[in-house]
Amino acid sequence: MGDFARRAAAVLWADWVFALLAAGPALAGPELTVAMSIAPQRCLVERIAGPEVRALVVVAPGQSPVTYEPSARQLAEVVQADLYFSIGVPFERHWLARLRELAPELPVVDQGEGIQRRPMDADHRHEHAGHHGEVEALDPHIWLAPQLLRQQADRILVALETRHPSAAAALRARHAALVTELNALDEALRERLSLHRGRSFVVFHPTYGYFADAYGLHQLAIELDGKAPSARHLASLLDRLEQLEDPVVLVQAQFGAPVARKVAAAAGVRTLEVDPLSPDCIASLSRLGDLLTEHFDAR
Repeated sequence: MGDFARRAAAVLWADWVFALLAAGPALAGPELTVAMSIAPQRCLVERIAGPEVRALVVVAPGQSPVTYEPSARQLAEVVQADLYFSIGVPFERHWLARLRELAPELPVVDQGEGIQRRPMDADHRHEHAGHHGEVEALDPHIWLAPQLLRQQADRILVALETRHPSAAAALRARHAALVTELNALDEALRERLSLHRGRSFVVFHPTYGYFADAYGLHQLAIELDGKAPSARHLASLLDRLEQLEDPVVLVQAQFGAPVARKVAAAAGVRTLEVDPLSPDCIASLSRLGDLLTEHFDAR
C-alpha cells in the first residue's frame, strides 16, 4: 500500500472511530435525564421509567435533606437535566429558587402534588416563613407510607409520559406493576401491625408520622422545633416512656443517632436501626414493618 493509500485509510479509520464514539452514548444511553432531591424518589422514578432514564440524586448518601448544601458540580449536572422532581424537603426552599434562576427552562414537578400534608408534631416543628409570616410546618416525609407512594407514582407517570410520549405503553406497564406491589405492601403492613394499634415508637427526627398515621401507631420525637432537645424536654420524654408499654427507639443514621441511643439507654428500651432515606423505599418500609412487628410481638 502506498503512502497516499495509508494516509487515506488512517483518516477514514479516525473518522469512523470519532463517529462511533460520538454516536454511541446517544444511541445506547437513556432517553431522559431526570434529577431529584433524595434517594427514595429514585426508587419510584427508575421503577416506572426503567432504562429510559438516567437518574441524578442531589442529596448525597448519609446526608440530611434538612441541611444539605448541593455542590457547584451537582448544580452543573442538574441544570442539564430534562426534568426535576421535587418532594418538599427543607433544603429545596433555597435550592429550587437557585435552580429556577439558572435553568428557567427546566421543568420542576412537585412529586407530592395533591397529597394532603400532615402538620409536623405540634411541639416538634421546623419553622417556615410564608407570605403572611410564620406558618405551621408541614411534614415532607411523604415517601414513608405506601398509600402516599401510590399517589406519587401516578404523578411521576404523568410527568414522564409528557416528556417521553413514545414510551407511554412501557411506562404504564411498569407503573401498573409498581402499584400492584405497593398495594400488596400496604395490605401486608396493615395485617402485620393490626394487633399493635396504639403502640409507640421514638425517633430523633419526626420522620415516620405518615407511617404511624396509616397503621395506628404513635411517633414520639426527641428533636424539639428542629433543634437538639433541652434537658427539660428530655426529662419529660423519659417520664412519658416510663408510662408506655414497651416502646422502642428507632435510630436514624442521618438524624441525631448518638442522642437517640443515649435516650434509649437512659430509658432502658431497645433500639432498632432504620434508614428513612434508603434508596429502596419499598424494601425499607417492609423492613420497618418487620422490625416493629417483631419487637411488639416479643413483648
